[in-house]
Amino acid sequence: MYHFVPTRLKLTIGFVLILAMFFSCQRQLHFDIFPADGVLEKDVLGNCMPVTVGGTFHGNKELADSNFIVVQVNVKTTGTFSISTDTVNGYSFKAAGKFDHTGSTSVKMQGKGKPIKPGVDQFTVRFNNSTCFATVKIDEGEKAAFSFSGAPDRCRGAVVMGEYKKDNQLGSSNIAKIEVSVNTPGYYSISSNLLNGYQFSGSGYFANPGVQTIVLTAAGTPINPGIDVFTISSTSSSCTIVDTVKDEPGTNHFPITRNNKWIYDDLIHIGDSVTRKIVDSIQVNGFSYKTILEQDKLGTRNVNVRRTGDQYYDWGLVDRFTNSTSYSTQVFDTIPFLKEAIYNNQSWISPTYSGNDQFGQTILIRYTFLCTNNNATTIVSNMLFQQVCEIRMLPQIASVGGSFNNTGEAYDLYYANRIGLIYFRKTLGGVAITEWTIRRWEVY
Repeated sequence: MYHFVPTRLKLTIGFVLILAMFFSCQRQLHFDIFPADGVLEKDVLGNCMPVTVGGTFHGNKELADSNFIVVQVNVKTTGTFSISTDTVNGYSFKAAGKFDHTGSTSVKMQGKGKPIKPGVDQFTVRFNNSTCFATVKIDEGEKAAFSFSGAPDRCRGAVVMGEYKKDNQLGSSNIAKIEVSVNTPGYYSISSNLLNGYQFSGSGYFANPGVQTIVLTAAGTPINPGIDVFTISSTSSSCTIVDTVKDEPGTNHFPITRNNKWIYDDLIHIGDSVTRKIVDSIQVNGFSYKTILEQDKLGTRNVNVRRTGDQYYDWGLVDRFTNSTSYSTQVFDTIPFLKEAIYNNQSWISPTYSGNDQFGQTILIRYTFLCTNNNATTIVSNMLFQQVCEIRMLPQIASVGGSFNNTGEAYDLYYANRIGLIYFRKTLGGVAITEWTIRRWEVY
């Protein structure tokens, strides 16, 4: 029998059916899947451990499915994940998926992109707030065929740039530009002879044939003033360039020769002293750091520093210069703490460091630096010091997506040329909580 259904009732039934369908679909969206939590496994230096590199990596060749890295993750909570690296030398790695089990597990990260030049590339692998380092070697691939314009005599069109001074370590501004004629595109590697404590070198890829200009970078420290004639060589051609070293010693506000030693009076704990001595060196991510053994009433600790060009770097725990927060998992990185050839009121900022505090909140840390005087004359411990570089460092913290704010801590550091740190003070809210003054030093 046919039953008449009123229009209003039809609409009500239809609405109920639509709601039922909607909530049924909602149940299929799987809102119970949450992001996974865990950390990348690494050694004390921050290197991914273990890490497997799959495939052969060639310069100027697009990566294939066989090019990947495998990292180890300690999964604490199951769920979806995304692990990626920064882009270095034209390529990167990434993986995404779901962790179904807790504990240690391997993750394959697929490579993508085209390496630009041969060498060893270091990547920072990131998973949530955890990071580690992985290195990948790029092979040369096809080698170029070329000759130097002007060979075998003076390199045609050669230009040497930058300042070259006795005892002044060379940096990125010290270069030479020379002209080459490329017959067959491919990779090149060029170097000069080592002369007077330094040399020129460069490598790269010629994409096209024809006459081109390449840049060679100088490395080392000139020993004697005068005119230096370098021979620039490849496998089948050579030419010469000329450089002049001036008799002007460069500045060195943080001498890092082995056995250098500094002794300070502790002005907060009267009668106590602080001793710092360079005792060793370590290799970190391809860089050589001098290890300073620091000793005071609280014990001993290592401070690792290096100089590259006019920049000084510190390697260690990134949260050790602030008491406003601390990372529950140790985070190691470099802090650029001092520069040569600096001018008054010049400032710079460290990289931003990330980690979780003891409550699981992600906290960002960075340090700002200001040169308050680049050539001061000052008295410390009743001794007169000249050519003093005065630096102020301020720790800053922020939450993810928030603005950085000063912690209220401030560091004043005075560095004397060819001596090193002569004065150190840390204040909190303007009140000194640490203060050292130089008493004696032995610098070689």
